[in-house]
Amino acid sequence: MLKKSIFISIAFLLLLNVLGLAQKQKKVEYSGFFDSYYYRGPLNLTLGVNAAGYMGDLGFMPNPKLAPGFNLGVNYKVWPRTYFGAEFNTYTIGSGVTDTSGNISFTTNIYELIGYGRYDFLDRRIHFKNDINKRPHRIRPFLTLGIGAAYFDPKVAVSDSNFYKNYEVAKTTNIAIVLPASFGLAFYINKRFSLITEFGYRFALTDAFDGINKLNTSGKDSYFTGTFKLQYTFHPFRKRRAKYVAPPAGYGAPSNGGGGSASPKDSTLNAPILPPGEIAPPADSTAKPAGDGSGQITPPEAPKELTDEEKKKLQEEKEQREWEESAKPKKKESPADKKKEETSGW
Repeated sequence: MLKKSIFISIAFLLLLNVLGLAQKQKKVEYSGFFDSYYYRGPLNLTLGVNAAGYMGDLGFMPNPKLAPGFNLGVNYKVWPRTYFGAEFNTYTIGSGVTDTSGNISFTTNIYELIGYGRYDFLDRRIHFKNDINKRPHRIRPFLTLGIGAAYFDPKVAVSDSNFYKNYEVAKTTNIAIVLPASFGLAFYINKRFSLITEFGYRFALTDAFDGINKLNTSGKDSYFTGTFKLQYTFHPFRKRRAKYVAPPAGYGAPSNGGGGSASPKDSTLNAPILPPGEIAPPADSTAKPAGDGSGQITPPEAPKELTDEEKKKLQEEKEQREWEESAKPKKKESPADKKKEETSGW
């Protein structure tokens, strides 16, 4: 039989292993499924408190005995909206009933190690370089599913020997497979800290959390969980400047007042990030350099549609020019010009 201290030691070693594997060099990647650019990571550490309620042979939380537990976990972003992580939790569950068998009650300490996948329902799509460093949504609902193992040690108390008419002592190991599922909300505070509330359900492949089995029945025990935890982010990503692209030939950099050229400016921060394999369309040949001296290219302005008043004013100006032309004295033709016109045939 595996001892509690060995189980807890293995749990912490696995968490430390996950922590070490996650510390790698990060780079911008593209996900075609989510149609977004993203960074892998960074690593997040969670620390919090929890409580659990029991459901099993004695019913759904009869006379529950609630006690605070402890949460420690890590998670890591691998794709947009998608995290993988591991958690170590401690719970205390307990209940008691009174029936024809007398008073029956139990208390069980549970030590749980789980691995899970988490999916955020809200996340920002990244198509522009400036957007990749924007903060996430303030409130992000998520869903988690996973698998794990739980070590438990039930303590059962009965007040009458008639107990054995309806129940029997459970005979099983102290380790059980658990299948966790939960729904939660993450509240973003800043780049370092977030608050998380989570409500979950653990289906266990055992009927011994309560230490007893009801005769002539079959089923599995389970427990509900509520967790409040603080999430800390290691090495949050800092804003990175995009690679400088020189302006087109013919548009020099503005002078810095000392005769030399000014330090280059990043001209691509607001440019879209294209999926791998695609190239940007050619620049418009009618485009002109921006008037602020930055060397950036601005697209040509679309033709402006005239109002009725402007059209009327242009028509009056045209008629005025025609009248002025007609009022000018005509130039007399010389005999040579008249002869030339007659001989030209026109």
